[in-house]
Amino acid sequence: MDWTSIVVALIAFLGGGGVSGIVTLILQRRWKKKDEAEAKNTVSREEFEQLKSDVANIREATCASLEQNIRYLAMCYIAAKEISVDDKETFHRMHAAFKANGGEDLDVALEEVDKLPVKEPRFKKGDDV
Repeated sequence: MDWTSIVVALIAFLGGGGVSGIVTLILQRRWKKKDEAEAKNTVSREEFEQLKSDVANIREATCASLEQNIRYLAMCYIAAKEISVDDKETFHRMHAAFKANGGEDLDVALEEVDKLPVKEPRFKKGDDV
């Protein structure tokens, strides 16, 4: 074996290793960036527990507010002895949201409001207010 074949083999070996080294370096850099980005999108256990607590508190406040509004509106509609179509739809949506948030015990109010005669809405689409 002469020295030129050794040089060619050495250049091929180093060149191939260099290319694979560069490819490996590029891949490692991408993986590191991806790992860093994912790490930024996570929260600690304490932060997670605080978020859960905050959501529970907001849900409870929402439920209490909806309960108060549903009871008050039911009294108003029953006292008026009628309800508009729009108000009835809104009342049903409020009741559904209340139930979805864990609320109970207002089915009687819904049943009583559903018994009321339906009147025409105060404002129709296209009317000037």
